[in-house]
Amino acid sequence: MAWSVLAGVVAALVCCMTRPISADMHETDWFLCAHGSTRSLATPNSDEWTARFSNGGFHIPYWAVPFNEGPNLAGGVNQRSTDGNIHLPLLGPVQYHGSPDWPSGGSLKRWSPAVVWEIDGNTGKTVRMYNLSDYAACYNSVLRYTADGYPIIAGVSHGGSNILVLDKESSNIAGHYGTGGVEPQLLQVSLTDPPQVLWADISSDAAVNVQGHTLEESTQISTSAISTIICGADGRTIYNNGFFNHATGIFRFSLPLTASSRDNLFISGCLTKPWVMATDSKGRIFALCQSAREIRAWDNTGHFLWSVPGTCLWLSLSDDETTVLLGDANNWEAVDSTTGKVLWQTSASEAFGDGVHCSYSAQPWSPRTPIPFPDGHVAFLCSQDGTSKVFLLSGETGHATKKAVSFDFAPEMLTADGAMNVYAYGTVNDILTVQKKSFHKSG
Repeated sequence: MAWSVLAGVVAALVCCMTRPISADMHETDWFLCAHGSTRSLATPNSDEWTARFSNGGFHIPYWAVPFNEGPNLAGGVNQRSTDGNIHLPLLGPVQYHGSPDWPSGGSLKRWSPAVVWEIDGNTGKTVRMYNLSDYAACYNSVLRYTADGYPIIAGVSHGGSNILVLDKESSNIAGHYGTGGVEPQLLQVSLTDPPQVLWADISSDAAVNVQGHTLEESTQISTSAISTIICGADGRTIYNNGFFNHATGIFRFSLPLTASSRDNLFISGCLTKPWVMATDSKGRIFALCQSAREIRAWDNTGHFLWSVPGTCLWLSLSDDETTVLLGDANNWEAVDSTTGKVLWQTSASEAFGDGVHCSYSAQPWSPRTPIPFPDGHVAFLCSQDGTSKVFLLSGETGHATKKAVSFDFAPEMLTADGAMNVYAYGTVNDILTVQKKSFHKSG
């Protein structure tokens, strides 16, 4: 199958753990992120709803693309697994003069103030609004959650960056930590003991211990390549993989991150970009090697396993780690993760019908699409005859299943949860709109 030339943005940060692997490892947010999926593990009820916020000029953030690679896409939303509540970062109408995110990549840091809209995932009702103005003019990371369910996000001001812990029971800031960084922070919370908030700027990895909502004892380490912090789904490692002239090596760190941590060259000779990589709980790595125009796999020692010719714009793993899914906006294939055998190939028009055009995102700051579900289905955000729809594809056969769900506006983002609900986010007549639909009701 012929694929488009690679484009996209810098890879997502995903955390890891050092204690022995257990069955509940597969039920953590970082495990899904390691697979290249940002689906929530939450399972709220399947009642459909629409939430609206007449906001006086607030909008969903658009993150800058590194070095003008790929499209600017909206991002930042997350859904807490414990109660299904959604946290949607928003930016206000006041112009802010912040530093650029990446060279020639434009900048997110142009609007203020920064607020977070919390929505009940079961009802669509507003729970609260967080105003971050005392610590942040705008955002510097995606939103994540601590082990105790506190929302956590990095904000930026003229004095540098602050990592903010939001209170669970009120609209207050429960804790904050100044990092001084100006580059976009690839943020995640580890499952180490104690847990660490992990982040990266352009040339270093860093961590600060978190206990409840208190942040303390930071560590920052210079890296051998442009810092990206790719997940290690084996639960014991994180990886760095730069891009452009830094992209010929994959470097590995052990967790927890300490002052004596050093990266080591794990895989060499693969010119890749970090947003087309995934790892599994066995320590295997799957990545596009751009210069060779191959998708390759390695084991947990860096030993080469297999390769498949082609290129792609996104790459992810199924929940059971048996299948590597990859493609561009409208052409997709599935590969057996053990043997490298191509299981199926299809396209948007072949799977869903004439006139269907689909979108993708591999950005760490934007909810990634397509979205794998626990039962093996994959959700695609598409348009057909001017209507926005989400189609389901069988990860086993590559065939369309169930009736598509439709939205009455053009979504800027799509997320999903573990109960096969999908959430669309956008602006309709200057009103921020979130709409929940369920595949359990689609037939």
